[in-house]
Amino acid sequence: REYRRNSDWENDMVRNRITRAFEQNLNAKGLIQVSDPANADFLVDYQFGVQRRQERVATPVYPAGMVCGYYGCWNGFYGPPGVVVHTVRYHEGTIVFDLVDRDRNRQAYRAVRENVVTRKSFTQDEVNEGVRHLLKDLKPTK
Repeated sequence: REYRRNSDWENDMVRNRITRAFEQNLNAKGLIQVSDPANADFLVDYQFGVQRRQERVATPVYPAGMVCGYYGCWNGFYGPPGVVVHTVRYHEGTIVFDLVDRDRNRQAYRAVRENVVTRKSFTQDEVNEGVRHLLKDLKPTK
């Protein structure tokens, strides 16, 4: 299969939005970015990707018909349920965030978020909300 880039999320604008969202959220938790990694207490890295997915979904179907009994007839359901199977195609986005304690060279925090994504998922507000959810368990430093 040939790989084709999707410009809806594989572009510098989306990467900059994600980076900006991480900077803002980490600053709010008391972590300030320094220019020299040698002076940093923690190192930050994130990986982001989108994958096409598909799933087969079965939906039960009950055939309608006339049902008759001792007290008369009425419209209702009868017989065993049927099933309609169809394929659902979507895109799944995954982001992995790592915070490493530079002095001990050990991972201090890791968070992974997976979500169905669309073209509208990469506005700055949506990215901010996703990163906020990703970092919700990271305790602020004081």
